[in-house]
Amino acid sequence: VLPDLIAPQQTWPRKLFQMRREPGRQSGTQSGTPVDNQAPIQSGKQSGGTFVGKLAGKLPFMGGDARRQPVGKLAAPAPGQRRFMAQCTEVIDATADVKALRFVDQTGEALDYLPGQFVTLELEIAGQKVYRSYTMSSSPANPAYFELTVKRVDGGLVSNWLCDQIKPGTTLSMTGPHGQFTCAPKPRKKLLFLSAGSGVTPMLSMARWVRDTQQDCDIVFFHCARTSKDLIFGEEVA
Repeated sequence: VLPDLIAPQQTWPRKLFQMRREPGRQSGTQSGTPVDNQAPIQSGKQSGGTFVGKLAGKLPFMGGDARRQPVGKLAAPAPGQRRFMAQCTEVIDATADVKALRFVDQTGEALDYLPGQFVTLELEIAGQKVYRSYTMSSSPANPAYFELTVKRVDGGLVSNWLCDQIKPGTTLSMTGPHGQFTCAPKPRKKLLFLSAGSGVTPMLSMARWVRDTQQDCDIVFFHCARTSKDLIFGEEVA
């Protein structure tokens, strides 16, 4: 067993392999005959167990001091998910068919989220319970509100309802924040954002966050829209 446990190129201290002395055996000489100060390693469950136990306590990868190694400082945890009631404070016409809806938590607590994350809306439309997820387009560095940008879709149940029914003072049930698509908290030195149509929202959130927190990075922002009039917050991005 021992040759398989120990690599041939390694040299181990002799004391690592010391076993219990046999009764009556001592170091030195008796009657001119040398006496071994160590009991030989014997086969059997008892001696093998004693050896493995001592070996496990000495080697860092088998126990011993490894369990007492200090643990490095962990990164700050991601924002926790929760259910809350949000109240609309402002509705902005971003384009002819896109509205930016600004909300606050009814408890007065700022929503803790990362740029690029989303919330899930719990709605009841025409007696039907429906759920839809929308990415925040706002910067989490601005705690005054969080913003959802909604584009009308032909025949879209939720998008049209939101654009037609949400007014300042309207309350909605939400859960979140969700998602791991973000450049925070430590963005790379160079970022490339690619988006099209209403898919600009997570990119817009991250770009606003980089600007607000003065991150040391450069952004190339490539966005596609049908016409210049369809650019969502085009002047701000430019």
